[in-house]
Amino acid sequence: MQLTGWPEYVSMIYLPIILVGLVGNGLSLYVYTTPNMRKSTVAFLLYSLSICDIFVLLFALPLYSISYLPIWDNVYGAWSKRRMFLAFSTKFFYPLCMTAKTASLYIMVVITVERWIAVCRPLQVHIWCTFKNSVRIVIAIIAFSIILNLPKFFEYQIGYSDSLGYWPKRGILDAEEHWWYYITYFIFISVIFDYLLPFVIMFVANMKVINELRKSRKERALLTTSLQKEQNTTVMLLVVTILFGFCHFFSMALKLMESLFKDFLTRHNEYFEVMIEISNILIIIHIGTTFFIYYFFSARFRNILSYLFQKRRDLPENSLTDVNKRKLLHKSDSTCTTFAKTSPKTSMAHLWKQWKHLVDTEGWTSDDNSVTGLVPSLKTTRSVWAVSKTQYRGKGIGSVIWARAMSRIRKDLVLALRGVVKMAPKYKSQDTPVDGALLENYRLSSKDFHDVMKSYKTLELTQKCVRDLSGDDWQKFLNYDQSVTGRDRHEFLETYYKKLDYTTGFTFYDTMGNIVGVISAVPTGHREKNLFKIAPLFANSDDIAFHAMKVLSNVMLEKHPNATLIFHLVDTPEGSFTVLHKFFKALNLTAGISGITLYSDEYPPKGDLKKVYIPFNNSCHFDY
Repeated sequence: MQLTGWPEYVSMIYLPIILVGLVGNGLSLYVYTTPNMRKSTVAFLLYSLSICDIFVLLFALPLYSISYLPIWDNVYGAWSKRRMFLAFSTKFFYPLCMTAKTASLYIMVVITVERWIAVCRPLQVHIWCTFKNSVRIVIAIIAFSIILNLPKFFEYQIGYSDSLGYWPKRGILDAEEHWWYYITYFIFISVIFDYLLPFVIMFVANMKVINELRKSRKERALLTTSLQKEQNTTVMLLVVTILFGFCHFFSMALKLMESLFKDFLTRHNEYFEVMIEISNILIIIHIGTTFFIYYFFSARFRNILSYLFQKRRDLPENSLTDVNKRKLLHKSDSTCTTFAKTSPKTSMAHLWKQWKHLVDTEGWTSDDNSVTGLVPSLKTTRSVWAVSKTQYRGKGIGSVIWARAMSRIRKDLVLALRGVVKMAPKYKSQDTPVDGALLENYRLSSKDFHDVMKSYKTLELTQKCVRDLSGDDWQKFLNYDQSVTGRDRHEFLETYYKKLDYTTGFTFYDTMGNIVGVISAVPTGHREKNLFKIAPLFANSDDIAFHAMKVLSNVMLEKHPNATLIFHLVDTPEGSFTVLHKFFKALNLTAGISGITLYSDEYPPKGDLKKVYIPFNNSCHFDY
């Protein structure tokens, strides 16, 4: 060691960086394991990356900081405790640190490739980038990292003598005695797998992603909210990988120099030793600062952290106490109406008509006319409260009503709430903190829809009207619906298709008589608006989905030539939802926002998402 005191100074630099990194990665770990994150493939990869980075920092702490901190007595004397601590740390913590670093490196490679698929191959995302595939890849990376770094357990040995005690010494890393290991592993295997291979993959993938982002920037106004969020995620991870490359490139250059000149530079050039320390510091800085990148670029990340640190607050100071709210609620009973489960034919039918009028006026087109027609008579309908006098609004009555409703819901059930986006923070702060999918919508006139679908090929499929199905055909339809949705919905479907005279639906059969697709249309909103909601669309393939849309376009043009058709799509990369997002984007249509779904707990999607192109998604039947 040529530079007296240099390790001691550097150890003081390492310490705060490592500690900040441990806290930051711990917070990242918390965020990416919350219910609304843990099922995302990207979140799982970032969660795995945080674990690896935590291990890197934990093992680096004794190696680069504690061993050189000014806390040791008799540093250079016989039986030095620091020398013994350094010997055992180098022997055991060094290979473990390198193993975690390799795993972290290749998870970064997988994240880069995943972003390339998401940006450049969006139609393959739901096939390749599944949660199960991500788990398998991470397990394979861990196994590969352990195997690749096994020789590092023999690179250093623990020296011992009665006069000096323990000290670290080179094992098979000694280039003079073990030249075969130095050439085979240290130069070729290490340089290729630790540096060249991952850096080439990340460089090529990032260049393609950057080019694609440049192209899409010109079309940003045409992007759906889902694709914009996907791009925001891509930019965030792009920054992470670029910082990763910058911080590791210096290390790669020094590794190549050390491979070419063996240990000549380390022994005879003290400045080269300084550069090695700087390269190590850069790597630790990268690992310790990814948290800040997540926080800066991800609104969802910030929201979850805010929810963690923000104490649950009561109502504002000008609100009433719980006791006064109950009194006021009792006092204002005459201004609030309870719609108990009932039939429109009862004395409360006029109130349900008022409710339908309000829903249609609000423009909640996902709650179509089948919803407003069925809710009053459904067995699952409980009650709806409406504060009809303005002087009672903003007084906390709604919170009391909400609390009563929550107290009557079984605790083992997951509560799903769909609301307008601007109200989501309020709902999330109470009983539904878990983010679900955003429901977006596109609009086309019957004529435009028909014109667009003309260019799509017609398949050799048999079609039947769902309303006319009976016997075996009806049972086939029910079985197909259950295979797609994962639910037995025969009662709902019987009512929807058989008892409502304004719904239109078609099933499609292959040459073997098997159902391969279903599409439906239903009026929504005020009748004079002439709006029709197209939902659901289930199909076994993209071609069948577009064939079904082509058939429906002919029917809608014939029966409702002046109608406006609304397509409600779920904002999630899972399943086949992205296919129609891309379809409507190509038509230069901008998505509207219908609402966001929030949950009280994790609620994984059911059924076969690959066959779901447009879900039902209304208040009578919830899909996704």
